[in-house]
Amino acid sequence: MNISKKLSRFNFIPQEFWTNVNWTTLGILYTANIPVYLALGWFFFRTWDNFTECLGYLIKPDIWSWMNGEMVDDFWATMKIYLWLALCLGAAPAEYYVITNFMVFT
Repeated sequence: MNISKKLSRFNFIPQEFWTNVNWTTLGILYTANIPVYLALGWFFFRTWDNFTECLGYLIKPDIWSWMNGEMVDDFWATMKIYLWLALCLGAAPAEYYVITNFMVFT
């Protein structure tokens, strides 16, 4: 199955977007956004220790956190990681969508 057809299952983005994507430009945007990813990481985690703690909670089974009385900490740490990943993965396609649909190039 073509990657464009798989990605077109996301209904909030028009199908024309995925069929006409310039994948090189999207790759450049992902690379150019590395400072944005680092800034978002600093905003969410503040320190590398907090980031590694959140990663530890992410891979730790929830039942272990529950038995240790760390379920609330596990929930918030996992939520921070997932939100950070969603923002990082969604930044470049959102920028590409704005560039291709709202900016005029002659």
